[in-house]
Amino acid sequence: MAIAQTKNILLIEDDEVDAEIIRRLLLSSDNAFECTHVTTSEAAIDMLQHSSFDCLLLDYKLPGLSGFEFLQKIRDQKELQFTPIIMITGCGDEVVATKTLKSGADNYIAKEKVTKESLQKAIENAIDSSMKAKEVSKKYDDLTLFANVIAHDMAAPIRTILYLAEKLKEKDCCIDDSDYTAKADQIYKSASNLGQMIKSLHSSCTLDNNSIAFSWIDLRELFRQTMVSLESLRTDRQVDINIISTLPKVYGHKESLTQVFLNLISNSVKFSRPSMPVRIEVSHEHFKKWLHIFYKDNSVGLNHDDHKEIFSPFKKGYHAKKNEGMGLGLSLCKKIMQQHGGDIKIHSSCGDGATFLLVFPKPVHDQKHHDIAANAF
Repeated sequence: MAIAQTKNILLIEDDEVDAEIIRRLLLSSDNAFECTHVTTSEAAIDMLQHSSFDCLLLDYKLPGLSGFEFLQKIRDQKELQFTPIIMITGCGDEVVATKTLKSGADNYIAKEKVTKESLQKAIENAIDSSMKAKEVSKKYDDLTLFANVIAHDMAAPIRTILYLAEKLKEKDCCIDDSDYTAKADQIYKSASNLGQMIKSLHSSCTLDNNSIAFSWIDLRELFRQTMVSLESLRTDRQVDINIISTLPKVYGHKESLTQVFLNLISNSVKFSRPSMPVRIEVSHEHFKKWLHIFYKDNSVGLNHDDHKEIFSPFKKGYHAKKNEGMGLGLSLCKKIMQQHGGDIKIHSSCGDGATFLLVFPKPVHDQKHHDIAANAF
């Protein structure tokens, strides 16, 4: 049976008797609560500067900065705007309740009606409401970012396609076969690039689906199939992949992991030195709970300052900014690896290639996919 995680509650109440009643109700609850008590809004603001809480219980009437003023002040701070807050009042006035919720409180409870059960339920609902609001806000920010990227990055290949198509349509424009072929090839490449952008956007938007099926996957065979897929990119570069030792099987989603390696190999080709063949080396190492896959190439490498942001959506390294694309490839790899309970990291410096570390969890005995805490790495 799982042990309930302790919820840290900040109680902002100037009446010591009421505060003691609420504290006792929290401690007697079926859930694990830890209560910190302050008597003023100012003290609460100071407390929130250096401590985090799962939920705030806020008295409606406080000396100095009132409960409503405190609520508005908190909601104006970006780092605290999704903190769950429950307003507690001395009366069950519906007007006050409506005003409270409109001002940004997640829940409302009257002191005369508070019980162990009602308080526990109010806290659970407030935390759940706050989490959903945070998710909605993030989705909205992502959609805004998507819209900006679509307007900017996708416009370039569309302009190229329209321009070249217009040239080919001009009746008085006489062009030889080689010029016609070159322009047709440019149209094809621009259209292909646009298609890849749309595919990346779709993959990034739909990856949160938790219903995908996991199975045992032979990584050597996965690399072979990935190379076949890579041929569709029409690259004229020589790509040599050296698998150091027999790769083990992993428990995961085949199509998603194919996308990971396809993105990595595509980047190795894209950022390779023009005068050299693309060389990729793959090896692995076993640990007690983890399997490490090392993917190393001879590309131009990446600035160390770019390491942290390179896995964020729409972020590109210095060399990548000179290439077409949306900067979604590595962020998609990150999401896929996290969906597998693992992670992906990079070690690279300019002019010295790049090494990606793919971390896979070793399955539990029943071979089912299991969640891994983010701080396990």
